[in-house]
Amino acid sequence: MDFEIERSARVCAATGRALGEGEEFFSILVREGRQIVRRDYALEAWTGPPDDAVASWKSRIPERHAKPKLAPRDVVLRLFDALGQSGEQADLRYMLALWLMRRRILKPEPAAGEGSTATGRDVLALYDPSTETIYQVPVALPAASRAAELEREMSRLLGIGQPAPDEPSPGAQP
Repeated sequence: MDFEIERSARVCAATGRALGEGEEFFSILVREGRQIVRRDYALEAWTGPPDDAVASWKSRIPERHAKPKLAPRDVVLRLFDALGQSGEQADLRYMLALWLMRRRILKPEPAAGEGSTATGRDVLALYDPSTETIYQVPVALPAASRAAELEREMSRLLGIGQPAPDEPSPGAQP
């Protein structure tokens, strides 16, 4: 699967004010129970990321026909780490690992003991050349009924995927 950053929800989480085209804003990912939630903040409402933020970044609402950008590498890796530390949503972490591998951010590492863990579960060994970290990601293939839900979850968390239903796709006729 290829993912691209989806346009922001265009609403400030603190003030409820709509964010306009070309406006700079901040985004964060935070845990709410078992979920990781994205929030966007207008510059005037931004007081810095909360202590419990998984990731934060500054962005700009794109012009209506601007080409989408890929998710920021460091944001995706922080989310990947957070999912690994929590031990929850193994299938989401596995899908994110495959996306990171496809984007060539993480590379397969067969020398790291690819195969099964002590629990008998298959693992995917991946290497991050920027930090020289080796990850052991349990293989957690989602059920066919969950695959679409996982794709929506990745889109929601990272703002990647298809344009929001009320926004035209790039190149669409007005």
